[in-house]
Amino acid sequence: MKAARPSHIHTWCYAHVLNLVINDASSVCVAAVSLLGSAYWTIYSTFFNDSYKRMKVWEEHMQTKPGNKKRLRLERRWSSRGRALRKLFGSYTDQSSELYSDLLIILQQIIEAPDFKGSDRYEAQKLSENLRKFETILMAFTFIRIFDITTPVSDYLQTSCLDIMQA
Repeated sequence: MKAARPSHIHTWCYAHVLNLVINDASSVCVAAVSLLGSAYWTIYSTFFNDSYKRMKVWEEHMQTKPGNKKRLRLERRWSSRGRALRKLFGSYTDQSSELYSDLLIILQQIIEAPDFKGSDRYEAQKLSENLRKFETILMAFTFIRIFDITTPVSDYLQTSCLDIMQA
């Protein structure tokens, strides 16, 4: 950039640096990798969104709950993982908006449904087992707590009136 434009001043995106640090720190623990990696992507992008039949089970279950419009949406950015975890597991003080119990019920429906392929039922069983592990739940609430702290910092680091010392 400097060669193309000599007056260019490079400024590091500190929010990106913070997200890289969190990403690297979370890749050390297998439970964190499982929660934030495979389980997250499988649930949101592969398991439900890649099958109309499985998505229909989700939608039918959610329609039985009055006033409930919980939809699955794939969150691609690293900084949105905190929102995704909070959406899935709720928060320490408010469990009313969590999708965790609904997800387990829906996975169990797929496991027990004879009209689903064996591979779908097997994948639902593995997802259900992974989500019910103590280490998964503990890791989820640990990361929810971490993201409660780092997300506002990351958001602030992306503002135009950034004060590095304040951050």
